Amino acid sequence: GMEAMRQVVKAVGLENDPEYVTVVVNYRSPRFDHWESVWKGSVEGTGKTYKEFMCHTRQYHEKLELISTALNPLQIATESQKEGWHVAIMDMAGGGWGNVGV
Repeated sequence: GMEAMRQVVKAVGLENDPEYVTVVVNYRSPRFDHWESVWKGSVEGTGKTYKEFMCHTRQYHEKLELISTALNPLQIATESQKEGWHVAIMDMAGGGWGNVGV
């Protein structure tokens, strides 16, 4: 999330120079396909059902952050702009237009 991004910016010495930071947000549509991919990637090899993935209470906060980040990538774009960083949004589905790969 945002805290991890702030730590990276600080680690590379740009916390006082936000104009040199660009955040690239990958936007995938349709949104359901994206969420299905997140779910399958998270449970790969575990045999967990969707219900088990969503309802595991010990990981509530991690799941909430995953949902808010994966399903609302524009929130990260907005928060990044508030930090003074540049934002570029890449539409992952756009690679299918005109036979252009992403």
